[in-house]
Amino acid sequence: MCYNYLRIIIRFCGLRIIILFLLLLSLDAHSQPGAEVGLTAGMSYYLGEYNPTGHFKYMQNYYGGLYRVNLNDRYALRVNGILSNIKVEKMGEVGGVGGVGEVGDRGNRGDGVSIPTSFQRSVLEFSALLEFNFLSFMVPKVEHSSLWSPYLYAGVGALIPDNEVTISIPVGIGMKMNVWRQFSISAEWGGRKLFTDRLDGLEDMWHTGETNFMFNKDWFFTGGITIVYRFPFEVKCFGEWWK
Repeated sequence: MCYNYLRIIIRFCGLRIIILFLLLLSLDAHSQPGAEVGLTAGMSYYLGEYNPTGHFKYMQNYYGGLYRVNLNDRYALRVNGILSNIKVEKMGEVGGVGGVGEVGDRGNRGDGVSIPTSFQRSVLEFSALLEFNFLSFMVPKVEHSSLWSPYLYAGVGALIPDNEVTISIPVGIGMKMNVWRQFSISAEWGGRKLFTDRLDGLEDMWHTGETNFMFNKDWFFTGGITIVYRFPFEVKCFGEWWK
């Protein structure tokens, strides 16, 4: 019963969930030194049985938001929420299965059972990340911080393709820069390592009984731009760590 309610909420309220989530997190942002909220948009794509090697192929738009708490000038904790789609069509081979077709067409697996040769999914993702700045970075810039900094991020996430939840491990790189007063901008690219085939629906395609947990081939990639607003704070509240 609870699972059915969750599916209904995810299906009809994906973007609303992201917006409400960010609003709730920002309610006490003034009491959190260094708290930030941002809007993000860009392109996403999938790698897996349907698209084994085609980086930046079959790209779709994504959009969402983030909430970030800066622990100091180098480390930050961040929560993300994004909404996207995956659409792969006209595939010649799927996991060794031949066939060419539009979305919804099917190919033969070899034992008389057909599988789709193309697929389309809506994807909702929430993730909790740790960021590391290579350079000292503050918004707004202070005397001893850099105007810009490359950064890495990694964490854990929940990817929800068409109402089915699967755990992911997000990792990525980016560049952030001060723009004006409390505003900054960042560009980043990263992937989400998946451990099931719920994204493309080809889990245990050959009916072997194996879930392929550790050696799953599916990844979900995103690359885009984020505009971030940092709530006002007293620099002295952080002590002298930026010097």
